[in-house]
Amino acid sequence: MRIAKFALCAGLLVACSRKAPEKTPAPSAKSAPVEAVKPDAGAKPQAAAKQDAGFDSSAFTGTVRGIVKLAQGASLPLAPPVLSHGAKPPSVKPCPEVDASDRRVVSRYNETGGLSPIHIALTGMKTVPPAEPKTHELFIDACRLRPTLVGARKGDLIKLTNRSEMALVPQLPGSSFMRGLMRGESQEFEAKQTQTHVQCSFGSYCGETLVVAVKHPFYDVTTEQGFFTIEHVPLDQELAVYAWHPLFNESYVKFQLSKDKPEQMIEILLTPAPPKAVEQARKEQADEFDRTLPDGGPLPSKSRVVVKKSQPTK
Repeated sequence: MRIAKFALCAGLLVACSRKAPEKTPAPSAKSAPVEAVKPDAGAKPQAAAKQDAGFDSSAFTGTVRGIVKLAQGASLPLAPPVLSHGAKPPSVKPCPEVDASDRRVVSRYNETGGLSPIHIALTGMKTVPPAEPKTHELFIDACRLRPTLVGARKGDLIKLTNRSEMALVPQLPGSSFMRGLMRGESQEFEAKQTQTHVQCSFGSYCGETLVVAVKHPFYDVTTEQGFFTIEHVPLDQELAVYAWHPLFNESYVKFQLSKDKPEQMIEILLTPAPPKAVEQARKEQADEFDRTLPDGGPLPSKSRVVVKKSQPTK
């Protein structure tokens, strides 16, 4: 027993002194970017949304609420098999070994049919209100990163805390050296890229979290029941709300709020992305998700999802 503990401590010591290998931005499914969604012929691309410190707050009083569900007849997809150099990643006791549950990264709530976690974001805004950076909590519980998807604004901080019994070595962006986190210890990093994968690449496996960061505050991640809410939405602008996850094809709905209709309830349906496309995107390590959320970029020419009639908010 003492020998095993000594080996683990020695491994962590080595990990702390080794330089972390550089990694490209986290991947996205080939079907996730809006490559198939093109602006109307002859339409001029909109200018990128600008942050205006003197923006008119009275124009940002709308609210979009909704739910994300599976399309009819679709099945809940599983993440690709968890492999490390072609084999199952190592697990050091008391951490559990990798099993089928590690591939179930998206859940469906029975009562509502809603999916979670799904990233939600708006596009088409002409201006973006200023905002102070926020700190988002990320945890390692029982040797697994939770939640598996975090939404943020670029420049926000992600605070990772290890609440597991044993020390773990997460690989975080911006760190020159991998650092072992004992139980109760935390480490922060800035969300600079559109996609960032957080995982333990040394020692015991600890799962994986995808941090999705956009350039505006109009984003959310669906709740356990599949619901989302985005407030302070600009009025009198044609916008689109996107639902995205690397295991699904992107889907969106166009809408427009006004003083007479400042709120809208939307239902978005998702279909699983082809498994080969998901795996290929991970291999290529391409940060193509930026095109899914162009700040003020061209809107889709057609909406693939039916916009539900506005419903009063309870």
